[in-house]
Amino acid sequence: MSQNFKILVADESQEIIDILEFIFQKEGYEVKGCRSGKDLVKVAKSFLPDLIITEVKLDEFDGLRACKLIREVPALENCVVMFLSSLDDQQTELSAFETGANDYVIKPIKPRLLVCRVNAFLKRNKNNFSVKSEKDNKITINDLTIDVENFVVLKKNKTIILSKKEFELLCCLSQNPNRTFRRKELIEQIWGSEVSEISKTLEVHISRIREKIGDDYIDTVKKIGYKFHLS
Repeated sequence: MSQNFKILVADESQEIIDILEFIFQKEGYEVKGCRSGKDLVKVAKSFLPDLIITEVKLDEFDGLRACKLIREVPALENCVVMFLSSLDDQQTELSAFETGANDYVIKPIKPRLLVCRVNAFLKRNKNNFSVKSEKDNKITINDLTIDVENFVVLKKNKTIILSKKEFELLCCLSQNPNRTFRRKELIEQIWGSEVSEISKTLEVHISRIREKIGDDYIDTVKKIGYKFHLS
């Protein structure tokens, strides 16, 4: 299911880059590779990939820093970032999600399984997520429409009433589909210093949003936070 999708791979090993390029070119994807964090950011800005597969350990600076810089580029807002790493420790995995990763996979992984994971992410973005023009300023996901400018949420053309904070939280998550947000990150973005990290305010607001729009959209990522799920 290439659909003219573009994949950028980054690893400190040229051999692994060559293997990944071969695997995904065989699937019909347009693929580029690089070995340093600096090149990863530079190539991503010009190549504008739909999905990035990167190791944490890279030359010059690591994949975590590269991911953080990539997430600051508006044109790459909806790019899927998948870490394929030899580092099997919880802190590194948490750091990856904190910088904006969509997935974290431990090496080695069977090529067919990796292809299936990539296909699943790209299919979700292709079939289920569409952002209308900036002029319209609306997010449409399946039967859910979020009018950012007018503070209106519609589900099956029926108006859903959300509080201001619920609306802001929904917008934050839905504008970054499949990205896992840490609890602390969401609290800082929506409430700032008004709410402490140990407060149950975030969980309460997530629960209320689920009650109003359904349970199919917001996933709980255990011990980390939440993400807007496209199925």
